[in-house]
Amino acid sequence: LSHAGGTEFFRDVSWALLGRYRGGSAKVAVASSAGMGMVSGSAVSNVLTTGPLTIPAMIREGYSRRTAGAVEAVASTGGSVTPPIMGTAAFLMASFAGVGYGEVLVAAAIPAGLFFLGLFVHIDAHAAAVGMRGADPATLPRLRSVLRTGWPHFAALGLLSGLLFTDLPEARIPFLVAAALLILAAYRRRLHLPRLLLDLGMTIGQIIGIMAGVGLVLGGLSATGVALSLASDLVGLVGDNVLLLLVAGAVTCFLLGMGLTVSAAYVLLAIVLVPGLLSLGVDLFAAHLFVIYWASASYLTPPVALAAFAASGISGARPWDTAVEATRLASVKYLLPFAFVLNPALVAQAGSGQVFLAVILAVVGVPALALALGASRPWWERLFLGAGGLLLLLPPGWFTGVGVALLGVVILRHRVRRASTLAA
Repeated sequence: LSHAGGTEFFRDVSWALLGRYRGGSAKVAVASSAGMGMVSGSAVSNVLTTGPLTIPAMIREGYSRRTAGAVEAVASTGGSVTPPIMGTAAFLMASFAGVGYGEVLVAAAIPAGLFFLGLFVHIDAHAAAVGMRGADPATLPRLRSVLRTGWPHFAALGLLSGLLFTDLPEARIPFLVAAALLILAAYRRRLHLPRLLLDLGMTIGQIIGIMAGVGLVLGGLSATGVALSLASDLVGLVGDNVLLLLVAGAVTCFLLGMGLTVSAAYVLLAIVLVPGLLSLGVDLFAAHLFVIYWASASYLTPPVALAAFAASGISGARPWDTAVEATRLASVKYLLPFAFVLNPALVAQAGSGQVFLAVILAVVGVPALALALGASRPWWERLFLGAGGLLLLLPPGWFTGVGVALLGVVILRHRVRRASTLAA
């Protein structure tokens, strides 16, 4: 997909759809980085691929260098948790959890959508606060012409997702889709075969190196019985308190993510941490996705923050400032794993009615959280928005009404203030 022109296609589609709106360059960065990030799976390489195009555009529109780099870093990291590929994490999760690949995609779709919704709200609120405007529509690419030339890239992702729900063997489907895309790219003369083969060799070499190193560790843990004792010791340490175990697990995922890729950290923690979570009744999909989300947090959070530091090299901002800003923009990402562990409906592990209700409430709660943790506003608004957003992410109950009431107070206050301003 990348070598067939996917990078340029996702960028041009994003500009055609979002470039005319306020903060459009940042929204383009989010959409294009999500599109390529879910294919590449590497936050750093995605920053270095799309960042030279999106970061200067954001700076020209009025974003500070620090914010421009942070937006690109956060969006690139989000690609590693976005179906259908998730940077090989989806395939690994299907193998470790013993479930179908299609089930992994369904479970991961809702949290990924909520993460990008929170990021979009952050960006839009910032653009509104500083009075930004979108680009001139006359300077943007035409959506029809972009789709006319680049439709195979959308078709490939659609074909991959669609075939997973057929009777074909799941292990064979990605190869069939990739073969079809390569044949079409070669026919249209949009394929540089030597560069493709070089990148394929490098990617396979990296995967073999990662899996060999992790395999030695896992083999030692399994052969000695340490893996099971680590999980039981962790549970024994925190008792039956799921929240304490989640906090301990988040810290462990974050620390391992500093020195390993997301895939490598996930493989290690899937055998050490996930059994402990499952023993306390945590949903299977929620436990595995919790590990993946927190393993990728180190790409944004100081002191490592590799994706943020790579983006700062392009934007010209101070690396530490970019990492701090990226942590703020990704604040929803740190809270979502706790939400879908406590509310499995957010990973589609409930009845269709429960899932629908959970998604509706989350679509309201996540923007509230983003606004509470985003642009400057009175402390009581932050408190009401944050508390209300968190309550809406929990399983429905009496506290859902409390959350709705808290958000209603903030909305009513703004409507009254706007009416008085218009009257004046």
